[in-house]
Amino acid sequence: MSIYRTPAQPIVHEYEEKKSRFVAYLARINNTQDFKNWLSSIQAEHPKASHHCWAYILRMPKDVHGWNQSDDGEPKGTAGKPMLNVLTHADVGECAVVIARYFGGIKLGAGGLVRAYSTATKQVLDHAQWLPLENKTSVQLTTNYQEINLIQRWLDKHQIQPDSHNFGEHAELMLSINESLFDEFSTFVEDLRNTHIKST
Repeated sequence: MSIYRTPAQPIVHEYEEKKSRFVAYLARINNTQDFKNWLSSIQAEHPKASHHCWAYILRMPKDVHGWNQSDDGEPKGTAGKPMLNVLTHADVGECAVVIARYFGGIKLGAGGLVRAYSTATKQVLDHAQWLPLENKTSVQLTTNYQEINLIQRWLDKHQIQPDSHNFGEHAELMLSINESLFDEFSTFVEDLRNTHIKST
């Protein structure tokens, strides 16, 4: 069973480099809307910060579709990219970092910025408490309406909420199934005549 880490609770850690302050926020977040709301709250808390740079991995660590980052006006590649690089090497998922930077009057240069944003990210990770999460398999399930209730009972039993759904001529559910449950889930689906799954 493959395990990765996610923050147990939000934390804040501050790092200073040549009088510039880097206030790093870390939180467990797994969708873009929650991230936008969280970022907006940090921007409101630090309206005088020079930049609000960020990086996140909103899904499992190796799922690049959940990766994103922003330099927020810093020279290209000096903030968001090094922050994301730290995250991708830390075996974390459902995880976001925002750094509010206050310019201290001394220019750090491109290399200095990369080091500062990397260090601030590493330090906030080092100060965090973590929860273990199991890797999941993403599948698309297609079924008819006669079997949807059976499927919903199985999902409820295992406390699984669909990532998304589409109810048209057939019912389509996007699901994330723990790796340790996937064989049981596959066997369950095989016993249903009109239900099919495919990995996504």
